Amino acid sequence: MAEITLPDDIVKLDTSKTFVPLGKPELIFKPMTHELNEAVSFRVRGITEGRVNGFWGTLGRNDDLPLDWEGTLYCSGEGNDKSTGDLSRIIDAIRQTQPDDPSFKNEPILEKYVAFDEVEFGNSDASRCIRLTLMLNANESAILFYHHGDPNSKTQNGAVEYILPAEGNQASSLPSRKTFVFDVPEISAAHNPIDDDDAAFASRFLVKALVFKYDSAQAEKAEQYALVRYNHASETGFDVIDAGDIDFTKKTLFLLHGTFATVKGSFRGLHKNVDNGSSLLQEFLDDPAKGYEQIIGFDHKTMADTTFENIQELKRRLDTIPGWRFSQTVDVIGTSRGGLVAKTLAGDPELNGPDGKMRIDKIIFASCPNGAAILDPNAKKAMRLVLSGIAGLTGPLSPALIVVFQLGATKIFALPGLKLQVYNSPELQQILDLVPHFDRTRYYPMCGNWKPAKAGMKILDFLIDKVLTDPNDWVNYTSRMNTMPLNKLAYKHPPEFFVQQDRLANAIHTNYFTTPGENRPATYVKEFMTDKSEGWL
Repeated sequence: MAEITLPDDIVKLDTSKTFVPLGKPELIFKPMTHELNEAVSFRVRGITEGRVNGFWGTLGRNDDLPLDWEGTLYCSGEGNDKSTGDLSRIIDAIRQTQPDDPSFKNEPILEKYVAFDEVEFGNSDASRCIRLTLMLNANESAILFYHHGDPNSKTQNGAVEYILPAEGNQASSLPSRKTFVFDVPEISAAHNPIDDDDAAFASRFLVKALVFKYDSAQAEKAEQYALVRYNHASETGFDVIDAGDIDFTKKTLFLLHGTFATVKGSFRGLHKNVDNGSSLLQEFLDDPAKGYEQIIGFDHKTMADTTFENIQELKRRLDTIPGWRFSQTVDVIGTSRGGLVAKTLAGDPELNGPDGKMRIDKIIFASCPNGAAILDPNAKKAMRLVLSGIAGLTGPLSPALIVVFQLGATKIFALPGLKLQVYNSPELQQILDLVPHFDRTRYYPMCGNWKPAKAGMKILDFLIDKVLTDPNDWVNYTSRMNTMPLNKLAYKHPPEFFVQQDRLANAIHTNYFTTPGENRPATYVKEFMTDKSEGWL
C-alpha cells in the first residue's frame, strides 16, 4: 500500500494541469523532492509507452482546474495479482474473453485500488468530479468500479458498482491509457451527510481497477449464434446441436434469451430449480399431458445484431434442412430482449403465417423491454448501476458484460441490439407494430417490480430508484411490460390484468426464474403452457 499526502504530492505540469500520480512515491518522485523522475514524466507526457515501475495512473479534476484536495490518499503500489471473493467471478469472465493462448492466460490480472476516505474535496461539484487515467501497455485494457463497503471497516469487501470509461474510451490523444470519469458517491459516509433513513446505505469511497491483457477481436466473439436442445442430464441443461438434430414432427417449446445472455443462462432456473425430483423443463418432457416432446433454444447476438437479423440467422440455419417445417404448432418463451425476438418471429409470415413453418400458439414474455427504462435519455447512470447489479448476481458472470464494460455509455446506447429497445424509437416501434400472421398466436406478459433483500443489492436498488422513479425490475418500467397487441392477449385479458399488484414478480430483470422465494413466474409458465382447454384463445 502506498500513502500519498495532499496537497504535498500534487504535481503541476508546465501546461498548468495538476494531478496526483498513483503508485509508489519513492519511485515516482526524485529523491527528497516532489519532482517527477524522468521515466514517469515521459510517460505522463506521452513521450513513452508501457508500464513504468512503481507508477500506474493519475488522478485529477475532470475540468482540469487546479486540485483543491487535502488529506491522505491510499493506493496500490504496483497491484495485486491474487484477487479473491467477488472479484474472482469478474476475473473468470475476463479469462473467457481472452484467446486460448498462454501469452494471455498466463499473464496476471492486476487489481489496483484507490481509497479516498481520508481525502477532503473542495466545495464545488467540479472538485468532486474525478478523472482517473490508467497507464497501460498497448495490448491491455481495464475495468474500473466503486467497491462499496462498510465505512466502519477497513476491509475491501462490498457491492461492486461499475464505472464506464470516458466517452470514446479515450479522453486524450496520448497513447496506451484508459480514462474514467466519476463523482464522489452520494453514499460516501466520509464526504456526505447521510440521513438516518439512508444510514444502512452508507459506504466507503474505494475505487478499484482490474488491468488485463485484452484482444478486442476475440472478446467480441463472446456472443455467438447456436441452436441448443434441453438435456436434463447436462450440467448446464443445454447441448449445442445442428438443425439436423431437430425432430420437426415433435411438439416443441422454443426458448429465446435476453441481452448479454444465453439460453442456458436465462433459463437456468427452469432447469436447476427442482421440485419433487424434477425441474419444470424436465417435467414438461416427462409428462405427456404437459404436451412437449422437445425443447429447443436459440443463442443469438444481442448487441451487434437487430431482432430481424436474429430471425434471418435462425432461418438460415433451419434452411439447411430442405423442406423443413414443424408439423405441430410451437410455443415460445422469451426473456427480456428475447421477447422482442419472439415478436419479430411471430410477425414473420414465412414462419408464423397460416401455412408458416413454425405456426406459434403461445408466447410468454418475461419482462419484455417495450422501451427499456435504463435506455431512456436521462438514465445513463441507471444503466451503469443495472449492469453492476446484473454482474453482482450469483452464478457465472457473462463474458459479454466484460466487452460492454470497455465502452462508453454513448457507444453502448448505439449498439444495434440495444438501440431497438429505446422507448419511442423507430427501431422499437417497427417491432411493436408487428402483428402475428397466425390467428391462434396469443401473448402472455409476465411483469415485475423488484425490491431486493440482499444488502449489496439494496445499495444499488437505492441508487437506481433515484434515477428510475417508477416501479421497475431494474431494467424495465413495470408499466411498459404489458405493451402487446390488444386482441392477441391470452384469455382476452385486458393489459391491466398483467400488472395487478398481486401478480407482479418480486424479481430482478435477469432472474425471473431464479430469484429465491419468488415462484410466480414459473407458476405462470406452467399454468399457461399446459392449459389444454383453449380458453386461452
